[in-house]
Amino acid sequence: MRLRICLIAVMATVSVAVPVVRGQGQPRARAPRMATLQTAATIQGIRPGIVLVATEKGAKWAITVPRRPEAIEYHAEADSSWLQRGMSIRFNVLLDTRRLRGQEDVRSVSVVTLRQGIEPGVFPEQGMPGKDHLFTTPREPATKKRTRRAVAAVPCLVVGRLFGIKKGNMMVAAGRALVRAPLAENAAVTIDVNDYRLARLGDKVEVNARYLPQRPGQAEGEQLVITAAKPLGAKNGIARGRNEKHKSKTGDRDRGAEQSTRGS
Repeated sequence: MRLRICLIAVMATVSVAVPVVRGQGQPRARAPRMATLQTAATIQGIRPGIVLVATEKGAKWAITVPRRPEAIEYHAEADSSWLQRGMSIRFNVLLDTRRLRGQEDVRSVSVVTLRQGIEPGVFPEQGMPGKDHLFTTPREPATKKRTRRAVAAVPCLVVGRLFGIKKGNMMVAAGRALVRAPLAENAAVTIDVNDYRLARLGDKVEVNARYLPQRPGQAEGEQLVITAAKPLGAKNGIARGRNEKHKSKTGDRDRGAEQSTRGS
């Protein structure tokens, strides 16, 4: 009798100590396969984090904006009235190396997103004499009669943040340098930024995205290349988008521009 009681107690202990693992040995559920969406489309609307598009065949999609900024491209043309304080710009100019002033009108300006490879500063063209003394002036040997030092003008690439445009002259913070350069009235402006919010209805977009076959019409964007359908600027009746208006704190309005690309 005692032996039987001991066996029952041992069996009860073993049954409690060994837990039952449910689902052991069963195959894990596979993640659903994503289909690829590569198409040219027209923008139908912009929402925070989402671009609404329609393909050439009429299919409508809601594309989530890629998380990587470099996967978003926005390209457009504009007139000089679109330039605004706070924009990051780049241009080529013949520069006075002592006073850091442009010696000719700037006829072409690009609005850019600062990133690796596009960094603020003043960069003389390769192979130009005097490039090693861009911001410093070498000492001249002492002479009895002082002569006026010749201005060294060097072709340079200027990349920096636009402080403003006053009386046709741009002021640009290019790294540690403050550059002033005259802007031609008919200067061409190109826009190459990583900001989908500039897009407008009717703009063209190249879409590279993924989606679940069972959920057509919704896709996860991997790359968006947007091209403006019309030039931007007051002359073309297109200013910046809403909620981005900006006015100079000094009280000077930047040339005809109504809105800013601060943070571009």
